[in-house]
Amino acid sequence: MTRRIFSFFLVGLTILIIACSNESEPEALPDHYCFELTFTCFCLPAGLNQIEVRNDEVISYSNEHGDIPSDQFIQTLTISQLSLEVEDYLSRTLFSKQVEYHPVYGFPSKVFFDVDQNIADEEWGYDITNFRAK
Repeated sequence: MTRRIFSFFLVGLTILIIACSNESEPEALPDHYCFELTFTCFCLPAGLNQIEVRNDEVISYSNEHGDIPSDQFIQTLTISQLSLEVEDYLSRTLFSKQVEYHPVYGFPSKVFFDVDQNIADEEWGYDITNFRAK
């Protein structure tokens, strides 16, 4: 009798856990992808940046001024690198933090951080749009 009650308990607990976990694990980023990035800061040119990544390295970057030479990709980040920056900022005490995540891949797709209410121009954020696997 005790064994049967315990079995029912385990089955019920399993059903409860499954029912409560509506969120599925995000898919892994593809090895080759492209996306559009709009920054809100003083760190990259304002406007739309188009970035292509293969094996976690930027292979193509352009903005409204045209294609950017590969020796100038230094400030251009992959989604993995952007995600690490976001994780770092989320661990800090900030005046304001806003993060939205991509529904399939789970990376931070829209962020905005205001580090200190009393300092001007230290805020930064970005929007990732038109993400697609190649």
